[in-house]
Amino acid sequence: MVYSMRSRSEESMPAASPLSDHLSIAELRDRYLTASSRIEGIRWHALLLRAQGRPQSDIAEITQRSSRWVSATIRRYNDGGPDAIADQRVSNGKPPDLTVAQQDALHQLLQSPPPDGGIWTGLKVLAWIEAQVGGKRNLATAYNYIHRLNLPRHAERARPQEADDDTR
Repeated sequence: MVYSMRSRSEESMPAASPLSDHLSIAELRDRYLTASSRIEGIRWHALLLRAQGRPQSDIAEITQRSSRWVSATIRRYNDGGPDAIADQRVSNGKPPDLTVAQQDALHQLLQSPPPDGGIWTGLKVLAWIEAQVGGKRNLATAYNYIHRLNLPRHAERARPQEADDDTR
């Protein structure tokens, strides 16, 4: 009778995927150390470990990813080369609501009192933004721009007038 030294979980795991020789181990290490994003760094680390002969189960444990993720990353690299490892999410963001010129105009505008007097509020900033972009936005948009422009979070608030004894 022949006994296997591998555990049942290792026996059910897919065979280790071979790694194409697009880059040397030194080049993989360099890409790992200079990755532009965290996810890209994890991908390069997984490829480096595979190039060093580490089994897929070890790579999954070290990178805190699943064996399926490791297989997919290796397949992605083998099929597409080094360019396929780059973080593809970079260009998924939507453009800002205000252009740089509009942000500068908002910053200048908020340095003086609002046209109706009083103090600037989130609703007043939102109204200005909506007029600039020609559409509805939510209040969080106004607060995000106030934060981005490093404006004070709290403005001096007007205090209510003391009521006379007769009006109580």
